[in-house]
Amino acid sequence: MAEQNNSTIVSRDMKFSGDIQFDGELIIEGIFQGKVKSEGSLIIQPGASLKGDVFVQRVSIKGSIEGNINNASWVQIEQTGNLFGDVETKSLSVKEGGRHNGATIMKSGE
Repeated sequence: MAEQNNSTIVSRDMKFSGDIQFDGELIIEGIFQGKVKSEGSLIIQPGASLKGDVFVQRVSIKGSIEGNINNASWVQIEQTGNLFGDVETKSLSVKEGGRHNGATIMKSGE
């Protein structure tokens, strides 16, 4: 059975404030302020920003997050990405040009 693509997009012209819980994938192209929670994936696109704590399994940062990432399996900060906050993850990748200002807690694999 093929996996269904279940994506939600906060588009470039949107400003969203509040907490969100979702399945699948959340793509932020605009501005989001609040807590984000999911067993899925979060993608912050270039020029986008998120202010709030993140409780998501997989996080790709091409824009900016100002908040803590908690209990993630995988976090990748791309060349254009900025993370201002602590991160707790099993796997962290920061590409050249990407920035992380905060503490890192590496969890053991299970």
